[in-house]
Amino acid sequence: MDLLNPDVLRNLRGVFTHHSLYGISSLLSAAKVPVVGLHNRETPQVWFDTAMLFSLGLAHLKEAGCKTVGMIWAAISEPQVETHDSMVFFRRAAEANGFTVQPEWTAPSFADKMTEQDGYQAMLRLWQNQSRPDGILVVDDMMCRGVLRAALQLGLDFPRDIRLVTSSNCGIALNYHKPVSRVEFDPVVEARLAVDMMLRLMDGRAPSPAAISLPGVLIKGETT
Repeated sequence: MDLLNPDVLRNLRGVFTHHSLYGISSLLSAAKVPVVGLHNRETPQVWFDTAMLFSLGLAHLKEAGCKTVGMIWAAISEPQVETHDSMVFFRRAAEANGFTVQPEWTAPSFADKMTEQDGYQAMLRLWQNQSRPDGILVVDDMMCRGVLRAALQLGLDFPRDIRLVTSSNCGIALNYHKPVSRVEFDPVVEARLAVDMMLRLMDGRAPSPAAISLPGVLIKGETT
């Protein structure tokens, strides 16, 4: 949908977005259409503190006895890999916990969005390496479904053969025969806060605070 189409713009009360709107954001502002960002750097915004996934997840893997760690994730385009938030957060947390990391353990899938099939293929590629990490952090619950499917196909057992922690939204179904260790984020809370922020903006009031960072919670399962 073209947000700047006059007929659309005339009827817009507000916009929630998971993506940066760049120039469109200022044009919406000029038309007095409020914008609330989700998972991006728009202001006002409500977002998950994804750095906590890496700090909580890797600290838990260290506590579980891991000495080396890998990451299963996806990036949109290759030139951005080294400066991608996921890579930056992962390296920072790996260094803080004294982990050894090999480049082949953190190679991303390249896709427009993270899918179960990306996680499945990434796990198969990781297991083909001669050297493998003791632990894996999966940055997305959809990808984790594929990781678990690949593990079953390969005959792997968590945590006997390798330990695993994933990111997960509360209530997501991770079909596996044992509970999965995960850092949970609550999208219902995010939505409630974002709607409240939007209603304030539509009423001409400034939201306070203008940016809300939601923490994650570590849930220990049997995969570590």
